Amino acid sequence: MIFRRSSDRRKKIVKSRVGSRSLRWILPALLVLATTQHLQAQNILHYLPEDALGFVLVRDVAGSSKKCEHLMQMFEVSLPAPLPFVKFSTGLSEGIDLDGDVLISLIPGSRASSPPEPLVVLPIADYGKFAASIHGDDSGEVCRVTIAGEDVLVARHGPYAMIMNVENRETLEILIGLEPEPIALLRPWAAWLQNNVATIAVMPAGVQQLLALGRQGLVKQRQTFDDEFGDPEFSDALVQMHQGIAVYQTLLDLFGTEIDMIAGGFSIDETSNLQFGLRLLLEDDHRASTAMATAATTTPATTPATTPAATAPLAGYPEQPFVFAGGGPLDGTWMNSLTKASVQMMRQ
Repeated sequence: MIFRRSSDRRKKIVKSRVGSRSLRWILPALLVLATTQHLQAQNILHYLPEDALGFVLVRDVAGSSKKCEHLMQMFEVSLPAPLPFVKFSTGLSEGIDLDGDVLISLIPGSRASSPPEPLVVLPIADYGKFAASIHGDDSGEVCRVTIAGEDVLVARHGPYAMIMNVENRETLEILIGLEPEPIALLRPWAAWLQNNVATIAVMPAGVQQLLALGRQGLVKQRQTFDDEFGDPEFSDALVQMHQGIAVYQTLLDLFGTEIDMIAGGFSIDETSNLQFGLRLLLEDDHRASTAMATAATTTPATTPATTPAATAPLAGYPEQPFVFAGGGPLDGTWMNSLTKASVQMMRQ
């Protein structure tokens, strides 16, 4: 009987120890999960609609403003410091997290014929103070306010405030109801976007709209040439004009079939060196990045978006101060497309 009790107690102790061990594994897992969700919620690009036409991202507003101000002083550029100028022109300052990121984007209109709808996302430290400074609703619900002399709509979404035009209430209500999620297309550029002071990007939907506008412009230009130089005496000149339009058409077709997304960004390091980078996401990279995003849940392995060059882009350049230099890898498949386009243009 005593042995049985002792045995029962031992079972309880073992069970308790197993439970403690399990708890020691569960707590860190929950902590990692909570931290991951917190970081995801803090990434402003996760609040960007996937079908956005494009965006402008400014990281670390206060820090970036100081870097830009110091750079302007070095080159004796007489322009106002970015942050004070924005504060003065918009009247926004209270409750905003000046160490956070700002996102400005264009999203498709609610109808096919509607113009793009601008969206501004601001980092907020104290929404109550922010709402009070613009006479808004501190509950975070969609409300109409006046900013920089313009009537707009503002609403809270997580740690951010979303601002849209008054005619876009329906779109804003939809946006604040969406859960923040990463965009698969931006995964290959995550580190680059993080290091940039500012980035301007044109998303796939924006690239297609720009190409459509370009094609419409070429059609109108050709019609103008035909109307103004239709006389027989201008026939040779008109042929050359048509050939020029055909060259631009070839380039637009090349961009339309090869380029999925394009972005430019600049960074300023601690020694005030300014670096500008251009990124193209090709159609093949788009498919690869989407596949990587799908496989990310099953394997930690990743594939670099671009194969690094065997030597540094600026290898052999004299190690001395310089004003401007450039270099970087060029994908082989992109070179094949450029070659085909060059042949077509020479034929024309």
